[in-house]
Amino acid sequence: MADHKIKLDSGAAALLDALHGAGYAAYAVGGCVRDSLLGLTPHDWDLCTSALPRQVLDRFGKEQCIPTGLQHGTVTVKYGGKLYETTTFRTEGSYSDGRHPDSVAFVPNVKEDLARRDFTINAMAYSAEEGLIDPFGGQKDLARGLVRAVGVPHQRFTEDALRILRLYRFAARFGFEIDPATGQAARELCAHLDCVSIERITEELTRLLAAPKPGTWMEPAVFAVVLPELFTPENVPRFEAARAIIDTLPEGLPEVSARLAALLLPLGEQGTRKALKQLRCSNALIEEVTTLVREAGLVPEEKTAAHEPARQSTKQGQNRSTQSRKTAGSRSSGSRSTTARSSSAKSRSTAGRKKKQRRTGNKTVFIVLLAVLLLGLAVRAWSMGAA
Repeated sequence: MADHKIKLDSGAAALLDALHGAGYAAYAVGGCVRDSLLGLTPHDWDLCTSALPRQVLDRFGKEQCIPTGLQHGTVTVKYGGKLYETTTFRTEGSYSDGRHPDSVAFVPNVKEDLARRDFTINAMAYSAEEGLIDPFGGQKDLARGLVRAVGVPHQRFTEDALRILRLYRFAARFGFEIDPATGQAARELCAHLDCVSIERITEELTRLLAAPKPGTWMEPAVFAVVLPELFTPENVPRFEAARAIIDTLPEGLPEVSARLAALLLPLGEQGTRKALKQLRCSNALIEEVTTLVREAGLVPEEKTAAHEPARQSTKQGQNRSTQSRKTAGSRSSGSRSTTARSSSAKSRSTAGRKKKQRRTGNKTVFIVLLAVLLLGLAVRAWSMGAA
């Protein structure tokens, strides 16, 4: 893990200096601090400050600011072509909907602000003047490879059930262990995910599946809430096997369709399509995943039968074409030659494109087919062990 002295992004450093110069406390906070301590390059730099939203707007000017969420204390400041979310230190009231605070109260102390955050590794702040602010042991948990809730886990997950999925996503992303008390609370309260919008669930689910090796953190109790159709009696052993298989597939969001196909394969093509529509996935992703499930689900004999009508149609077309050529035998040979050359050039171009598409498609289908084979072997081994 990197030393606790953090190299701030130039824009973040400039904004913090401006706030300090105006007499306000201000820090980089959250994921950017966590990633910097891990030696990673942060994607975004979030800031927190004692300045009230109106004071932030006055300090940087309306042209440089976007009033993202003034009621929650957030102003997005534009600087150097980047955006920096700048939020006033705050505490939060009750969460009657299990997702959003009913009220917020602005406070002068950064430690009170950090106390409302989800996990210790995300509850750290930093400034060049004061160094690392870490009241809950986030740096130690990074060193130990542990995801642990801030304060009482049940309270954190009752406040916002989406944190349950975030728990497993962070563990999968970094390859960390989950604090036992935090994991137990997540399993006990995962039914509260029904309070979370399906779009946010899908976002966290796909990011979890895109992690390097997410199988260990695909908690059955959580997935039974998100995708209950996978937990019929006949599908339970397939889910257990799929957790290991998914780890063998390529990682990253661009490859998540293959992992989704391996996960949803037991549902078949129509069941997969229905599940993805319920998750409100994009049409493109739905088509890609269902195509993989359809291809992976067909045995060789079924594929042959599926393509037989096309072959018969092609053969009939060839016969008609032969007859047409005989009938048109009196046409000019020069005209035929010109047309043939043009047709040949177009054919080569089209064939090249199709060949490239087949290579790409076949590669993905091969990956999923391999996963299916391994899944079948794993299910067989599981069944024999259970017997």
